Amino acid sequence: MNVLNAPLRRIAAFQETDRMLRDGRGPVQLAGCVESQKVQVMHEAGGGAARLVVTSDEKGARTLYEDWKFFSPDVYLFPEKDLLFYQADVRSDHLTKDRIRTIRALTEALERGTDIAVITTMYGAMNILPDPETFRKARIPLSEGDTVEPEALVRLLVSAGYTRTARVENPGEFAFHGSILDLFDLTEDLPVRIEFWDDEIDTIRTFSPESQITIERKTETVIYPASELFPDTSSFREARQAILEEGKKALEAFKARQQWDEGASMQQLLRRAEDALDARDLSALESYLPYFYRRQATILDYFPENAVRVLEEPSRLEESGQFAETEYTQSFGMRLLKGLALPGRPGC
Repeated sequence: MNVLNAPLRRIAAFQETDRMLRDGRGPVQLAGCVESQKVQVMHEAGGGAARLVVTSDEKGARTLYEDWKFFSPDVYLFPEKDLLFYQADVRSDHLTKDRIRTIRALTEALERGTDIAVITTMYGAMNILPDPETFRKARIPLSEGDTVEPEALVRLLVSAGYTRTARVENPGEFAFHGSILDLFDLTEDLPVRIEFWDDEIDTIRTFSPESQITIERKTETVIYPASELFPDTSSFREARQAILEEGKKALEAFKARQQWDEGASMQQLLRRAEDALDARDLSALESYLPYFYRRQATILDYFPENAVRVLEEPSRLEESGQFAETEYTQSFGMRLLKGLALPGRPGC
């Protein structure tokens, strides 16, 4: 790799850019870079550090991601949630898995002090998330020999977005039979089987979800949330009250204006929200995230101050951001008027 970088490091413009970034001076604008050299410059400038790359569209982000892997395996794609369709309650478990896996990798790399790069789009950079401290506190570390009340652990898993099933086969599921807890962390490739001796963790093993046969013994594991929404009991109770009260006020306003069709839509929205709240279906409630967390963030807030932030073609990013904001504002406004959204649910 040094052979490839040597010619780059002889270029005066790159030397100045690299020096300014290492000294914490910026922003730095670099123009005239050919397409084939762009990723190399993004990867090398500023030395080893956490870095965030924001590009204008999903196709460009995926291309950068694939090219980056030639220079380093420590790169992750943070896929965007479409601001309009996600607010219309279209969700993807695969999308949530990729996003949480990236947040996990970023969190752990920063704790270890190792290099990492995250690539996303302007839409992805605008998506609302729980703040970093909330995410870190939501992790559940487990080790052999730990004393853990199994039923309390089950309640934590439900709060973290995991689904209880009879048999664990897919990420985001868990099963508890007797003294054995099977769990498939959303961010892992294999599930784990945790055996208890009373309230003590006796063994932790990975196993095959197809054959259910043990693969490898582990001394510890860390469980990450299976949803971007993982409220504690108090936050869930407060959010439930706020959602239902706001919905009832909106419904009464439609009735007072004799907007019967809009009122019917709001009634249906409230019914779906109440069903999801009763079932604690966090995946169905993710678009209500602003109700659950007073402190909210974006992926930008997960990076430290000394991280390198790369904006690819800033003018295009500005256009993309303005378009997204205008499109979302107009769509959200129409949904409010039609009784298809609640006023307190503006999160991207």
